[in-house]
Amino acid sequence: MLPVALEANRAVSEAELATLGRIACGETSNNDRGAAADIFVNRIKFLAAEIGIPSRLRDLGVRREQIPALVTGSHGNSLAGNPHDINDEELTELLEKIW
Repeated sequence: MLPVALEANRAVSEAELATLGRIACGETSNNDRGAAADIFVNRIKFLAAEIGIPSRLRDLGVRREQIPALVTGSHGNSLAGNPHDINDEELTELLEKIW
């Protein structure tokens, strides 16, 4: 979920993602915040794939009909600290996208 969460929050967190790209990935482009943010998000995707973290919910045994329950169950701590308010419709779309 981390790559999906990073992308979902990009609009409100691009500066922070760019900082992480510069620090964690050695990105030296101080002028292009978008490129530095891309580098960080892509690095996380690469690392997740490299260590074998599934990128699809179905690969974890989640059935498509469970998505509404996942949306409902995400209203606690899971979304409480999220920098972007994600409503049920948006969360459903995100989960469907990675199902």
